[in-house]
Amino acid sequence: RDIAKKLLGGTGEEHKDYWDDYVYPEKGMGTVFENMAECVNNSSGEVILSSSLSRVWSDGQKVTKISVENEDGNETEYSCDALINTIPLTYLASALDAGNSSIRIESAHDLKYRGLILINIVFKKSQIMPYDWVYLLDPVFKCNRFTEQKNMGGKMIPKDKTILCFELSANPGDTFWESDDELLFKVALSDIEKIDFFNESDIETFHISRMSEAYPMYDLNFNKQLENVIE
Repeated sequence: RDIAKKLLGGTGEEHKDYWDDYVYPEKGMGTVFENMAECVNNSSGEVILSSSLSRVWSDGQKVTKISVENEDGNETEYSCDALINTIPLTYLASALDAGNSSIRIESAHDLKYRGLILINIVFKKSQIMPYDWVYLLDPVFKCNRFTEQKNMGGKMIPKDKTILCFELSANPGDTFWESDDELLFKVALSDIEKIDFFNESDIETFHISRMSEAYPMYDLNFNKQLENVIE
C-alpha cells in the first residue's frame, strides 16, 4: 500500500532504519578470520594459505578426499570425513568434475558472478564524512557507492588519515577490469568532482584491488540452475 501511494505521487510513509547501531570489529573484518584460524591451530588443525582447491573425490554419496594446489603448482591430497564449501559453486563444480568423472554439475557453470573493483583513496584528514557508506544512484556516477571504513573501526587507520573506498562494478575481461590503476583512480576522481564535500588536494595516494566473483548475478534462469546444482 505504501509503495502504491508513492508511485501515484503521494508522500507515503517514512520508514525507520533497519537498525540503530551494529557490532563491527575495531580492526576490521579480518579479525574474524584471524580468530577462526587461531581456533583451528589451537585445536591441532592446520590452516593452509596461498593454495586452491583443484580436485574433489566422492564415493557417490559423500566426499572422501580433496586435492589442493599450492603456488608452485604442486598438489597435496587430504582425506576427509566432511567438506564445508564457501567458494563459488563454479569452482566447486570444476573440482568435482576433475576428481570424479561420475559426478557432473553442468548447471554450476551457468551461474554467473559480477566482479568488483575497489578504488581505495587515502586522504590526509582524520575524517571525511560522518556516514559509513553512501550509495551513488545517479547515472552521472561510474561507481556504485563509497565507504569510509574508518567510521566502523577507528583502529584500522592512523588518526590523521582516512580512506574512502569507491566500488566500481566490472567483469574480468571488460574495459574497466583491464584498465590500469591510474585510469581507475581517475574514474573515482571524476565521481569525487560531482560531490560537494571533497577536496582533491587532501588526497595522498591510492590502491586498487579486484574481486572477480563479488556478487552472484540473478538472471531469469538462476533459480532453476541453482536447484539443479543443489540436487
